[in-house]
Amino acid sequence: MKDNEIAGIGNSYDFKFRSYDPRIARFKSLDPLSRKYPWNSPFSFSENDPINFIDLEGAEKGDPPYVKNGVVFVQLFRPWISPLLRKDGQTFTQTALQTNTSEKVEYTINAQQYEKTGMFSNPLSAGNNADWRAQGKTIYHNNPQTGRSSPGTFYASTKNNTVIFGQGDPPADADFAVGGGIPLIINGLKYGASNIYSKGAPAGLPLVGDPGAENRKYLLQRSNGGYPNQDNNKVGKSILAYSSTKKSTMLVVQQNDVNGMTLTQIRDELASKGYDNAISFDGSSSATLVKDDKTLVTPAGYKDNSIPSGVQFTVDQ
Repeated sequence: MKDNEIAGIGNSYDFKFRSYDPRIARFKSLDPLSRKYPWNSPFSFSENDPINFIDLEGAEKGDPPYVKNGVVFVQLFRPWISPLLRKDGQTFTQTALQTNTSEKVEYTINAQQYEKTGMFSNPLSAGNNADWRAQGKTIYHNNPQTGRSSPGTFYASTKNNTVIFGQGDPPADADFAVGGGIPLIINGLKYGASNIYSKGAPAGLPLVGDPGAENRKYLLQRSNGGYPNQDNNKVGKSILAYSSTKKSTMLVVQQNDVNGMTLTQIRDELASKGYDNAISFDGSSSATLVKDDKTLVTPAGYKDNSIPSGVQFTVDQ
């Protein structure tokens, strides 16, 4: 936003967190998040990589979200994680926007794929949540919130401040857990369309499926049947990632039907930044990202009417 009244027409731009002077190509104040990133100049913009990154509000990329190749990345440190269940008669984004508070910053993404449970379910209007069932369980403080068993998919869970990713239904005693995901990285192992093995692996190991306990040590990449469906740069995506070393969470969301990144490109981007776990939820036109009172990535109307559940991340201002 231009700040013409004080500096003159076109001489200052207000980025919310700091002001930029185009005459000298410099910010006039320190990045308020500079203490988090001591390796960067406190006056830098987009981590000195403006081709790949867009600094939306004048703070370092990561807080608030940054955009790379059309994909939104949101880095959060120790967020409070809770389920968001769509309210009857509301769209998913309406419920997400309604939960905004003035004291906290809240992000919401859509969760698992879902299916009809009622014969007369009509996605052209926002009906009852019970008409749509998530294909994967969500658990909150040891209590199931929604969804059905989906043992072939992957989950993310928290218990006593420990974050765990794995395959199958999420643990029933979790503080928070959400299942039904497609794996990108699990405990440091990358996933993709087929198995890839290291040098020295025995000949004839399968390209798809489990190579057996004695051969898993050779895996550089493990196959997953759902992975190819999202490995397209124009398919919408909603991804939850975690770094066990940084103790940070990353949300990655791409609007459907825009030129963005493939799942493999996002996976490798996350791995390069130290994220050793990542799963992707229902993508395509279901992809949703809400921040406070704004929808940053918008689902299709009929999906907005029928998405039953999502995940909310709350952090201090």
